[in-house]
Amino acid sequence: MAFPLGQVLQRDGHYTLRFERQLEHPVSRVWDALTQPAYLAKWIAEARVDLQPGGEFILDYTHSPKVMRGTITRLKEYALLEYTWDEGPDQEASLVCWELLPQGPNACLLVLTHSRLTRQVPGLGAGWHTHIDLMAEVLDGSRLDFSWNDEWWKSKLPDYGG
Repeated sequence: MAFPLGQVLQRDGHYTLRFERQLEHPVSRVWDALTQPAYLAKWIAEARVDLQPGGEFILDYTHSPKVMRGTITRLKEYALLEYTWDEGPDQEASLVCWELLPQGPNACLLVLTHSRLTRQVPGLGAGWHTHIDLMAEVLDGSRLDFSWNDEWWKSKLPDYGG
């Protein structure tokens, strides 16, 4: 399944990536995909999550040496998850916000906003696009476990300025 492109917005020297996806799954199921380590491992990375404000949100990518360390800054169960995004000293920390808007009992609009970005827009845009595609496949039941293919990611780089 291929989704439309995310938006790249620029303001005051920073960039924001914004994705909107209509998913034919109930909010509770999509929430689990965003917050439960067993689900996260199927579409993005091995995860450690302490699901409370101030709790850690860590993604350990098996396909690269990167580890993203974050702290949950806002949380509204089944509606909003926001955390800092810090990949280490060579990258500026940014902010990831997931919102889920019910669209009836068995569907929702997923909104991802990744803000406070400086130079990493093409890679993150292509990465989020690819990972959201993978999450949709997990939710649809067509993907049972995580596998990464650089070609998927590389094919999206030009769409995000890379």
